[in-house]
Amino acid sequence: MIPSTELIDDMEGASYSRGDVIDGRYRIERLLGRGMSEVYEVIDEAIRERRALKILPTREQNDPGHRARLFREAEGTRRIDHPNIVHICSVASRDAAAPYFVMELLRGETMRQYLDRVGPMPPGPALDLIREAAAGLAAAHAQEIFHRDVKPDNLFLCSTGGRITGLKVIDFGLAKASALAAED
Repeated sequence: MIPSTELIDDMEGASYSRGDVIDGRYRIERLLGRGMSEVYEVIDEAIRERRALKILPTREQNDPGHRARLFREAEGTRRIDHPNIVHICSVASRDAAAPYFVMELLRGETMRQYLDRVGPMPPGPALDLIREAAAGLAAAHAQEIFHRDVKPDNLFLCSTGGRITGLKVIDFGLAKASALAAED
């Protein structure tokens, strides 16, 4: 799931609408992306900051397998403290009616979006970003967390003023922690 600045105009079929409040704290602003989960830009009403909230669609919220996977992703990613890994800010309690986690709101686009829009990147900047991705993945591996889905859709190019400022590895939804490998 991609936290992106790309607006999805069509909220049709989304589980939540602009203005809905999740867990009494996170006010939905817009849908950022959807797949097995939905990612929304939200305002954290407690601290008045914009964040990204990843939540299971309402139709999946009672499925024990989907719930476990979402919490496993949040807990695994949260263990990785590295500037090239998306930062998890908070996680719903396991007994929450709507399982979710909140992460930093990234500004920019995925590598896939960039490649589709611009085409191949020059070798120098590409190598710099590959080094950043490798550093983030090395930090994950040091925690014995293995992403298992590294692709342009899961490499986020952070930008300010249209200039790429760094890279974050996102979407640890298929990740495995060596201690958890026996679970799946």
